[in-house]
Amino acid sequence: MARKGKVGIDYFSHDVDMLHDRKVKILKAKHGLLGYAVYLRLLEELYRDKGYYLQVDEDFNILFSDDNNLDYNVYILMLNDCIKHELFDSNLYNEYKILTAKRVQENYLSATERRKEVEMIDKYLLLDLEDANIKSDNVNILTLNANIGTQSKKKVKRKEKEKEIKTPFDVALDEFKKHRKALKKPMTDLAVTKLINKLNDMAEDEESKIEILEHAILNGWQTVYPIKENNKNGKVVDF
Repeated sequence: MARKGKVGIDYFSHDVDMLHDRKVKILKAKHGLLGYAVYLRLLEELYRDKGYYLQVDEDFNILFSDDNNLDYNVYILMLNDCIKHELFDSNLYNEYKILTAKRVQENYLSATERRKEVEMIDKYLLLDLEDANIKSDNVNILTLNANIGTQSKKKVKRKEKEKEIKTPFDVALDEFKKHRKALKKPMTDLAVTKLINKLNDMAEDEESKIEILEHAILNGWQTVYPIKENNKNGKVVDF
C-alpha cells in the first residue's frame, strides 16, 4: 500500500504587520494579546494538520482549550470573534465547521508548490486556482465526502504557462516580426503562416531559413527572398 504523502506544512508566512491588520486589532482590543495568541495558535494547528483548513468540532475545542490552558468559554468567545471579524471564513465555518481563509489557502499553495501533488476539496476553496498567481498545476480538486476510490479529481492548469523553449529559427522569426513592426507593417497570424510557407519553399534546412530572415532584416525588406536572387530586381510583395 502506497504511503500517503505529507498533507500539512512545517511553516507558514507570517506578515510582520499582522498586528496592524484591522481585523486583528479588533480581536486584540476585545481580548488583549491573548486573543492574538489564540488566533496564531489556531493558524499553527491549521497549517500543521490539513494545511489549508482545520476541522473544529467540540472535541477539538475542548482539547485545544485544555492544551493551551484556556478557559473553555473564554476560548469559544475568541474563536467566535475570529470568525465574526472574518479572520476565518464565516460561511465555510457555518456550513462545514472548518476554519480557513483566502490568505491561508494562498500560503498553503505557495508552500507546497514543489510537491508533486496536493489535494484540495472543491467546496472548501476560496481561490480561483486558474486565476491565482501561484503554481497550481499540481493541485487535484476533490469532491467533498466522495469515497477514496471514486473521488472526482481534475488537474488545475497554471495560469502562467511554462516558458517555451524556442529554437534558433523561432528566435529569428520573432526578430523579423519585430522588424516588420518597426516598419509599421505588423504581421497578422495569417501573414506569419504565409511567410513560413514561403521560407519552406525557399530552403529545406533551418540554418538557410534563418540566413534568409536575417538578410531580409539587414536590407530593410518587408518580405523575404532567396539569397541567390537578392541582386535581382523584383517587386516586394507585402503580406
